[in-house]
Amino acid sequence: MKTLIFGILIILTGSLHAQLVKDGLFNNPELTITEIPAASNMDIDDEGNILLIDPVKSQVFKLLKDTRYDSSIVIGGRNQREEGFLSLKKVVSKNRQSIYILDDADRRITLLNTNLKIIGNTHFLNLENFDNDEEIYPISFDISIAGEQYVLNQQDNRIYKFNPFGKLENVFGGLDYGAGSLFHPVDVIVSANNFVYVVDTSAQNLMVFDNYGVFRYKLEIKAPFRWSQVSVSASLIICYNQSQVYIENIQSGKNQLFKPELPNRIRDVKIKGSSIYLLTEKEIFLYKIKS
Repeated sequence: MKTLIFGILIILTGSLHAQLVKDGLFNNPELTITEIPAASNMDIDDEGNILLIDPVKSQVFKLLKDTRYDSSIVIGGRNQREEGFLSLKKVVSKNRQSIYILDDADRRITLLNTNLKIIGNTHFLNLENFDNDEEIYPISFDISIAGEQYVLNQQDNRIYKFNPFGKLENVFGGLDYGAGSLFHPVDVIVSANNFVYVVDTSAQNLMVFDNYGVFRYKLEIKAPFRWSQVSVSASLIICYNQSQVYIENIQSGKNQLFKPELPNRIRDVKIKGSSIYLLTEKEIFLYKIKS
């Protein structure tokens, strides 16, 4: 059954099965959410709602915690309307008011409210008051708590920092940035304490900058497998591939390897509070982090 809410479609998407973690972290998921969209990217908002991107249908989903994740709001599709998208790449939620999504083919970051209604766009094809000679073809981005956009440009391997009003504030990285040079960056992540992590899966390391673009250090992740993606919180770094997860505490240096027995391949991993969310091809698994 479909119901229209705030002009956005809300649909039933499946059921949730919950069980207690009996024997510590990773033996059993605390929650398993089934029959989800075929998503490639995920984020968790401050209310515990789960945001998903379906790149095939070019849709954004918000699975609602208040309905025990049995229903969702959805926006998008391959169409010519304002809410249509060409190639959705990443979804980010850093506060209770705003959701950002990257359409890399359309070269824009779209700002949504909590009901997935579009309230603004940053179009990199035609930026006002932008004097840089290099065009921006965004391959990834992230948002700070203050609403600043950090955009990774595939043209020059640099990070472009825009303030919440869309004005360019800083550019850093690239091939000629000294110790902070970026050679094969694939992702940019802004942590809760405003450090900017640039992911290089080729070199298996993270280049760490402060929010002014000053290079701080290179973090080499010595996971016992070759990882393809990274998630970062204020104290934890999670590196993973389709079947394994490596967790490292930045402050204590402690680490652990996680090989979950899952029926499908891992597509994304996110940390929120004391929980880790694993997105697979057909389910989402929620695990509690051991203190």
